[in-house]
Amino acid sequence: MRQNLGYKIVSLAIAIVIWLYAYQVSSIGDWRRSPHVGEVVVPLRVEKLEPGCVITSIPKTVRVQIEGMREHVEQITTDTDLLTAYVNLAGKGAGTFTLPVLIHHASDTGTIKSTPDPSEVVVTLDQKVSRTFKVGLSFAKTPMAGYQFSVPDILPGKALVRGMARKVGAVTQLVVAVDPEVTGATGIDSDYPVSAQDKNGQTVTGVEIVPQTAHVKLKLANAPSKRIVFVIPNLSGQPAFPYKVRKIEVTPQVATVTGPPQLLMRLDSVRTEPIHLAGSTKSFDQDVKLIIPSGVNIQQDAAVHVSVEISSDSSPAPVNPAH
Repeated sequence: MRQNLGYKIVSLAIAIVIWLYAYQVSSIGDWRRSPHVGEVVVPLRVEKLEPGCVITSIPKTVRVQIEGMREHVEQITTDTDLLTAYVNLAGKGAGTFTLPVLIHHASDTGTIKSTPDPSEVVVTLDQKVSRTFKVGLSFAKTPMAGYQFSVPDILPGKALVRGMARKVGAVTQLVVAVDPEVTGATGIDSDYPVSAQDKNGQTVTGVEIVPQTAHVKLKLANAPSKRIVFVIPNLSGQPAFPYKVRKIEVTPQVATVTGPPQLLMRLDSVRTEPIHLAGSTKSFDQDVKLIIPSGVNIQQDAAVHVSVEISSDSSPAPVNPAH
């Protein structure tokens, strides 16, 4: 026993160290493989968004609870790109939907259980649409005293309106606004921005107009006793809910009136008799008389032809030959 005692003591010490190391490694391995629960916050993504649709409302993030071996859970909590939370929008058009939150893991994250919170989210979609409208002219002020403009020449005569269905649906006309006080001595020959307006003449924002400008030509001439004025449809009432006025066309758009210069200087438009819309559910055509101010005469038929397009959001869009 006493022979090589030193070597024997050293060997025993080494054996103890090796045993302690192996036990520690084994304990660490068991700890790493022990059950564990973690939580991460990840962006909520979308898949299979249908062409022409736009998301108008969706939660930005969701919480995900992760259960599995500690090493796998810690791997995901350290690198959240290994986990994807998403909703599937296949087949979904305009509307509001309650959809389940789906989870996808990267292939190297092992076997884990993921529970999203919330498990369902509300997503609102809108549809992009486009429609073609004629471009009309609107005077910001009355032309200079004693003068009148000729029939306007507007190029292009039509423009495309694109955007969300509810926004485009509110547009009834496209106009270029001209201020007579800034015209030249002989009239107008310039480009002007095109704006979209609703049936009340208010600007509709949030739509794209193509092209954005139109070229306007108007000749300015003496108007001692004759003037060309625009015809304004006089709408009365509202269609039955959920129907809406989509488009109004007046033929002809202008009328020639004669009379004393002091009356014609203040006259830039004439209105039609009331066009009754109350309770309407269908498009219609109608001949409507013009309301001519006292002391003014009209050089043409005192009636115009009015076409009113009425539909609901669920009605099929009319076929437009301009497309």
